[in-house]
Amino acid sequence: MGKRGFTLIELLVVISIIAILMAILMPGLMRVKEQARIISCRSNLRQYAIAGRLYSHDFDGQFPHSFRWLYKAGGTNCNWHDPTKNLNEHPELAGDLWSYLKG
Repeated sequence: MGKRGFTLIELLVVISIIAILMAILMPGLMRVKEQARIISCRSNLRQYAIAGRLYSHDFDGQFPHSFRWLYKAGGTNCNWHDPTKNLNEHPELAGDLWSYLKG
């Protein structure tokens, strides 16, 4: 007896079922991804708030200047996206709060 394989109709049915399941699951996965991004952002903001509070306790209730809290030369132009200004590799560029954030 010869080998029996899948017919074209069977393969198309399986592919269509997979496509329908993907269409159902993708919006849910995108929502989960967005929620994870929001949680990560909230965590980062919380760490900045804690660092600011620690700084203010050490300096009699004063907060760091807004333009040098992370970088000495100012926080304009998204310095944290520039690999040449990575504060772990170039701590001499670090602003007032970096010593509270790096841990």
